[in-house]
Amino acid sequence: MDKVHEVERDLKDRVFKFIFDSINRHIKHTPHDRFHEVETLYLLLTLNKLGRGYRINEQNIATFIGLEINDAGDYSFKRHMSYFSISVCLLYIRNQARYRKLRDFLEAEIKKIFKDRSAYLHQDSELVIAALDLQCCPYISQGLKEYIATSYGVETARLPLLQRASPYWFTNWENFNLSRELDKKRAREVY
Repeated sequence: MDKVHEVERDLKDRVFKFIFDSINRHIKHTPHDRFHEVETLYLLLTLNKLGRGYRINEQNIATFIGLEINDAGDYSFKRHMSYFSISVCLLYIRNQARYRKLRDFLEAEIKKIFKDRSAYLHQDSELVIAALDLQCCPYISQGLKEYIATSYGVETARLPLLQRASPYWFTNWENFNLSRELDKKRAREVY
């Protein structure tokens, strides 16, 4: 009976390794542009299902989401990053210490996006969605949540009310299930 478990475990590891290698290869060889972004971001979330033994290193994730890394190891954008890209990246890296530098960069960029587009805060649907969604995100700092809220004129004392209004607004940060989300998307009519 022990040998059956060893064979099953070995087969599972080989299948997971094959999936990991295939996704990693696809991510490295797919053009990093807005036309391929959604499909490849879903692949990044698929890797979460494989478990912690199959994690992509921080530099590969950064390159994949469109960041350049200079000689000092600092990140900068090659192209505009959509909120979808930011949220998928946060879902993948979560609070894991090995991705702290990337998370810090994302937080600084989120703040910069809100600052740069402050004249359009109330008209820009992507910013409104991001503002609500990030209030429930457990992977960003309270300071960033406060910055975003005060950008909209919300007092920081009222933040807990906003955060308790819904466990999540658009992204289910705690219980994200890619399979269920794709099934919902498939079942939803466009118009």
